[in-house]
Amino acid sequence: MKAFVIALAILSFGNLASGDWNSHSDRKQKEIAHKAFNQIEQDLQTLEGFAQYSNNTIDAIIQKSVRALKLKGSWKLALELEEGWSQFDGELVRITKNPKNHSSIRAIGDFAPLNQWLSDAYERIEADLGHAYCFSQRISDLKTINHGLVVVFEPCTYGYDEFFKHFASDDLKYRSVLPVVSYWATVLGCYAGTYGTGVLMFCGAAGTLVESMVDEQLAPRIAPQIYQGACTP
Repeated sequence: MKAFVIALAILSFGNLASGDWNSHSDRKQKEIAHKAFNQIEQDLQTLEGFAQYSNNTIDAIIQKSVRALKLKGSWKLALELEEGWSQFDGELVRITKNPKNHSSIRAIGDFAPLNQWLSDAYERIEADLGHAYCFSQRISDLKTINHGLVVVFEPCTYGYDEFFKHFASDDLKYRSVLPVVSYWATVLGCYAGTYGTGVLMFCGAAGTLVESMVDEQLAPRIAPQIYQGACTP
């Protein structure tokens, strides 16, 4: 009886893999993506919410880099990154929530230490792991976040056009920030089981789908709202 059950399971998996698996996979990816998209749209109503998403993205990329460096044997750099990031984890949220830094009063210099640390950290990571690996594993998204950091979190100084380019437009050398943090929010939520169990194999594809949906649908809609909320006294 046990052998029959095993054989039946193997046969069922084979049928699923031959044709139905692709359909199941597509449905699962879309299901995860739509749940994540709705959650992201709900959370990103303010610059503070965006700051939390950005912080989570940076944290995820640093942790992924640390794991890769340790596996490669680059323990010294891995430990330095862990220690360095522990000094800045949550800084974006603290700066954005500080009443003294509201609107145009927020100083660009507030972001300078984090901005410089991220720049140095990424250069060291890429020098050790290589550009190809960093790009394929999306560790290079750290450069995207850092590139748009000052403009996105100091929108009133730069004006709406520059804010939108760095926040939501893909007309720059790097990806814009909102689609990137949406990708990572989806992947992290998926790994955490937020969108159901047994879905780990679909997380990356769902993240890419959400990234595209955010770029085309959500970003143009919420960018004016976030800008006005940040820059209106």
